[in-house]
Parts: sequence; C-alpha cells; structure tokens
Amino acid sequence: MPIRCVPLVLLLATLPCGAGCASVVADVPRWTSQDAALPPVLRNGPDRDYEPDFRTKRGLLVQVRRHGMWLGGDFDGRTSLTGPDVITLSDTDAGQGYELGLGAVAKGDQFLLTYRQLDFDGTIGALDADVNYRAFALQVARSFRANEPVQPYVLLEFLYALADLDDASTSGMSVGDAKLRDGFGLGLGAGVAWWFRDDLALDLRAHVDHIGFSSAEGVSGNEGDIDDDVNVSSYGLSLGLSWVP
Repeated sequence: MPIRCVPLVLLLATLPCGAGCASVVADVPRWTSQDAALPPVLRNGPDRDYEPDFRTKRGLLVQVRRHGMWLGGDFDGRTSLTGPDVITLSDTDAGQGYELGLGAVAKGDQFLLTYRQLDFDGTIGALDADVNYRAFALQVARSFRANEPVQPYVLLEFLYALADLDDASTSGMSVGDAKLRDGFGLGLGAGVAWWFRDDLALDLRAHVDHIGFSSAEGVSGNEGDIDDDVNVSSYGLSLGLSWVP
C-alpha cells in the first residue's frame, strides 16, 4: 500500500486539542500584517520603525534664506577685461545677503523660483572695489525620509546672474563702475531640514555654483560680449525658513 504525505495541518486537526496541540501551534512563527508588508531586508533593519505618515503639508511654498558666500574663479583682483575701457575683477571677501523663493512642495519634492542678492567687500590693489551680486534661479530639491520631521535633501539649480563692480573700470583718466551681465550657470546643494510643524521648517544648506558671464559694460557705457567668459565659482552656507500656507 503506497504511503501518502499528509499535510501537517491535517495531521494536527486529527489530534485532540490538548496541551500538546497548543504547544505545537504556539511554536509556529507569526508576523503581523505590518511585518508581512515590509520587504525582508526591512523587517529587522534600521528602517523597521519607518512611519508611513507624511509629515508636511503640500501646496504653495514660501521661503526666506540668509546667505554667506565666497566668490572664486576670475574674481582674484588680477584678471581684467580690455575693450573700449578696462575692467578689473575685484578680489572679494566673504559676502552676505538674502534669498526669497516662491514655489510648491509635493511629497518629497520642492520646486522654487528664487531671487538672491549679496554684497561683497572687494579690492583692486589698494583701492576699494565692492561687488553687488544678484541671481535668479530655478531650484529643484529632493528630500530623503520625507515623511519624518528631519529630512536630508539634495538640490539642483539653474542660475541667471548679474554683478555690479564699484570703481572697477578705467578709461584714460576716468574711473567708474562696471557691470557683468548674462551670467548662466548651475548649482548643486545639500542640506537638512527640520519640520517643527507640518507647515514650517528650518534648514541648513551648503552649496556650490559655477557661472559664466558673457557680457560686460565699463565706465564708457559700451556694453559688449566677452571673448572668453568670466568664470565665477562660488560656495557658501545658508539658513532658510520655509512656510506652506
């Protein structure tokens, strides 16, 4: 007579429901429905207590930032542009300024149009030649752990910049201001945001930008294209306050 394999469940059903039966059933491992929904790597990993609730509101986003930034590249106090007049690029100290942004926030993503303005103390030789820097940017930010109050993030921005240089242009005996225009570039940033309410957050960000200016105007007032772009690398830190009304 052939021997058949009887499933364990059917075998247990034929046993009298006593202490032995209870003991066998108790030894069968069990998972909650939440555990079953998790991938195996997360059941006992560092994300075991990852909460599924999204922490922040979505919709319109208003942002204000305080900036500290350093200019590098051709802003060295020695690089000059020669045309109808001569423009010398200042050697600048760290600058400070602000940024205003308006956009939208979705689950884990932010999209912003921003305007920033910073002022830098600068010199050309022994002469003061301060710089006023302005930039418009389209920013896209992606948050990690976006359903928790503390959210690391990365940022990509597309920049259009302008710069005014005090007393940086000469033409004969005349000395006057200079302008750099048509500055296009890219920026990268990384930071961490703390949402202390579902509609308010503070964040700290480090960033680096690279911009090429292709147009200049000196004391004579003749704006023209630059043969080789003025290349400016900048890096800095900023502290921001975000509000989702």
